[in-house]
Amino acid sequence: MSNKQAKATMEKKRQEVGLRNMYFNRYLLIRYITAVFFFSNLYWFVFLAGTKSIFLGLPLVLLVGMVVVVWEQIKTYRDHRSEIPSTRLYYRVQLALNAVLCFSVYTPLFTSLFPFVKNSSEGKSVVLLMLVLGALLCVVVERKLQLISRHKDRHYGRIMAYKKAITH
Repeated sequence: MSNKQAKATMEKKRQEVGLRNMYFNRYLLIRYITAVFFFSNLYWFVFLAGTKSIFLGLPLVLLVGMVVVVWEQIKTYRDHRSEIPSTRLYYRVQLALNAVLCFSVYTPLFTSLFPFVKNSSEGKSVVLLMLVLGALLCVVVERKLQLISRHKDRHYGRIMAYKKAITH
């Protein structure tokens, strides 16, 4: 193999890796939000485990679901598909649970769901704020997934421009 061929092969590999990274980066915001939910649900699980609450299964189910989401997102590095159904389902479940938990703040269930938070208006306000912010993050993920599935996200435009540039 000549030096010229080796350089051409190396350049082609570099372009392939660049393209793969660009496709993978379409999901960057979703990966960050996934990390936020992972640690939020993990802390909730740990605190509930310490109090032996009957609701220990809620964060545990979310954490198990998160494993599927993470696996699906890792697979997007090699597979450039624009649909990731498990991620979409997980965030819909998380959104629904956050909505239900928002209502539970004003019920006697509050102390069983969040026994580590003081049962006061301040404690309830903080929990409600966190749940609403979590719900908003779920909506952001849903919107981002819709844009990606329709190829309307900003990254897709950059990918197409890059593909065009490297083929000419």
